[in-house]
Amino acid sequence: MAAFPKHNGTHTPEREVMLIAQNFIKSIPGHMTEQVLRKVAEFSRQMEAHHYNPRLINAGFWVRRIRNTPYSKFRLNSGDRILFAFTNDIPGLKDRQPNTLYFVRFCRHDDQINHARRRQLPTGGLEILTTGYQPAEDEDAKDVTTLADIPDGEKVIYKSFENAGQDNRIAEWIREGAFLYQPNDEQRNVLRMDENIILSGGAGSGKTMLGIYKLMAYHDEKVAYFTYNAWLAIWARQLYELNTPDINPNIKFWNINDFWEERAGDREIAGYRLFEEWYHNHCHRNKFPAREVWQEIHGVIKGRLGHNAIRLRNMPVNILSRRGRQRLLNEQFIRVEGNRMIFLPERLPALHDFLQNETALNDRDIRTLLRIANGNFLPEKAMDQATYLELNERHSPIPRAHRPAFFDIYRQYDRWLENNNYMDENDLARELLNEGTLHGHFQAIVMDEIQDLSELQIWALSALSGDRKQLFLAGDVHQIIQPTIYNPGLINNIFTTYNNRLRICELRDNYRSARRITELANNMVRVRRHFWGATPYDLSQQCFSDTEGDIFLLLEEAASMEKILKSIARRSYVSLIVPDQKVKDQYAELARQYNATLFTPQEIKGLEREVVIAFNLSGYWEKEYAAILNGRVERRWANRYLINMFYVGITRARNKLILWENNEIPSLLEHIDVPVEIVDSYDETRLGLLQVSTNEETLEDALELERRELYEQAERLYMRVQNDPRGVAGALRCGILNEVRAGNFSRAFTRARQTDKSLWLPQQLEFLNRNSKHLKAPLERVLWIIWHSEKRGRSLLDVINKLGVSINDIFNSKQVNEEEMEIFLEAVFIPQFASFKDNVQSSGIYVELIGEQIDEF
Repeated sequence: MAAFPKHNGTHTPEREVMLIAQNFIKSIPGHMTEQVLRKVAEFSRQMEAHHYNPRLINAGFWVRRIRNTPYSKFRLNSGDRILFAFTNDIPGLKDRQPNTLYFVRFCRHDDQINHARRRQLPTGGLEILTTGYQPAEDEDAKDVTTLADIPDGEKVIYKSFENAGQDNRIAEWIREGAFLYQPNDEQRNVLRMDENIILSGGAGSGKTMLGIYKLMAYHDEKVAYFTYNAWLAIWARQLYELNTPDINPNIKFWNINDFWEERAGDREIAGYRLFEEWYHNHCHRNKFPAREVWQEIHGVIKGRLGHNAIRLRNMPVNILSRRGRQRLLNEQFIRVEGNRMIFLPERLPALHDFLQNETALNDRDIRTLLRIANGNFLPEKAMDQATYLELNERHSPIPRAHRPAFFDIYRQYDRWLENNNYMDENDLARELLNEGTLHGHFQAIVMDEIQDLSELQIWALSALSGDRKQLFLAGDVHQIIQPTIYNPGLINNIFTTYNNRLRICELRDNYRSARRITELANNMVRVRRHFWGATPYDLSQQCFSDTEGDIFLLLEEAASMEKILKSIARRSYVSLIVPDQKVKDQYAELARQYNATLFTPQEIKGLEREVVIAFNLSGYWEKEYAAILNGRVERRWANRYLINMFYVGITRARNKLILWENNEIPSLLEHIDVPVEIVDSYDETRLGLLQVSTNEETLEDALELERRELYEQAERLYMRVQNDPRGVAGALRCGILNEVRAGNFSRAFTRARQTDKSLWLPQQLEFLNRNSKHLKAPLERVLWIIWHSEKRGRSLLDVINKLGVSINDIFNSKQVNEEEMEIFLEAVFIPQFASFKDNVQSSGIYVELIGEQIDEF
């Protein structure tokens, strides 16, 4: 059995690392950050090279110990010092990362002593280590009482710059804020496990961080990282690459949509919006909400594998020969019901051994049975109707009386998909499972935010590791806002059926939000358990922030939206969340007028913002909430979607949350039992929103949104700073990418080709390249290849041929203009005209046209 690499609870590279207190970064003046960290990196390298003997390093550092404390300091310049310690002297760190350095604070000359005197050593005093530095007479005697102590629970950042060649990564590490924190005891316990894990934890509990630590344990093995969220895949890669001393080039980072698009080829992937449009056009007489139907089709009928993975065990009898079926019946591996055969879960583990010694079955039957034994064969697109109708309520939230109607809608929708060459994510997952072309391609799989995936998708992706023995899965039942009906226990049931049990672990510590916001999130967990029904995975969290935080309930009419949008347009640290896309569309023009940003819960999920204004997140669904809270409807899993949207919205706030409701207190908010200040009008002073963002702060926030592929919101922030070239370039990039998202491919790619390619981020070029398949005009596709890949001559012609584009198609196009034709001719024909002329029809006009163009060049 393959196992995870041994892990001691923290990253253990061959070279030593340094640890950095979170507030160390904050204590450095902004303009000095890169300079200070370069000095720290050099100091760390010299100390390591000389086995941590400060007497042997460059005398210019002037290291000395601070009396009666576990801390030392070294000289940065004549006025500044760096406060540090040896981890062996710090309780809580010596076991996690012994024999290395821990950097605590940047200090001015006479601030050092009070910063250091938080913890006392058990025996009287410490040796004073000197390297030629003579302190001022009163330096150790000063008593500066106004400086903050070092908190016991301070977060610790892991960092390694093991050689001078990595200095150029320091600036990027700072700019990205790609800090990887030392795991706490709860997290280290998870990292020490060398078995398959499914990790449950709320917002800010460190699930993604632990996934990165798992990746860091692999040195040259092939490993895949998956997440549903596009920006999270990018962010995870940055965290890994900027914090790993020796990067493993065999680790691949994917967001699920990109992975499925690669597999889909020219086929279109159908999502919720397409389903919603189809549903309203074809099923308008149905009383069921579109999202509830989509959730049931996507998450259950097509996406659920059922109790003991029944869909992987319930097969048509004709997939095996008659002799093969009889042999399995005799050995009690199956039972037959009509034209179906059911593989018995208790006998599945023995099927492998049986097949290894079996000689009576033909090769085709053995190949099929091996796939069934591994759970890698799913011949049918969806659960059969009889199985679906009998599911218990743990597997389907829909009452059994309504299920026949839901199944009929599924059939209609599936026929429409087939007739229009569409596939959904479950179709692609099933295709991946059945083809088996990538099975065993990776040694290990890390999946984050799995609450956004169906059971079928999780199972299919796990097959990429072959034996499904090195899996790290992480998710949160509180953040299910995709139609998946995620349940860790049910997923574990599937893996257990195939002798691959998952260890279910929990994280309960929150390091993101202020205390009151964490308390409100816990409050909502209690409300959900009471009114929506409890599950073992509704976790409350313990807050580790040292900030109290503020929560306001703003009772003001929606007519004040213009006033509030004008206000937040000058404050890039404030984000306004609206309930759904319809509400966002309602205020889109007003937001555009003031370059203000609006987010839906789906868009802002995964982001952290200093201040969040949650507009009507509970009042918008007042009818539904009131019915549930007053006991007028049954408690169903499907209804949890509503309170999950609220939970996601409020947990985006780090320090200040403003719940803005339209004049009245909604039913849900009546159940709040944490301190909330009620205000009746939007007042910047009263709400503590006096700070106006500078251009630099706005550009920084815009770039963060752009990197996370929130191009619409990023464009608005860039538009606020059009007096800066960076704002102009950013707005241009994001405007083009928004047009791609809107389906205006021809205009978007024409604009993109007119820009300097160096202005684009690598992931944006990848995004554009993926979407270039939507360009219909042959010349447009070719011109994009010329700009994107800079191919010329013979190599470009080879690409054109692979696209199935003929030269005649390009010349005959009515949409070709003179400028585009010149680009094309220069790239294709000028380099090797003699060898290309045979590829052009000699009917006269084409050769003549080419000759004329060449003469001009």
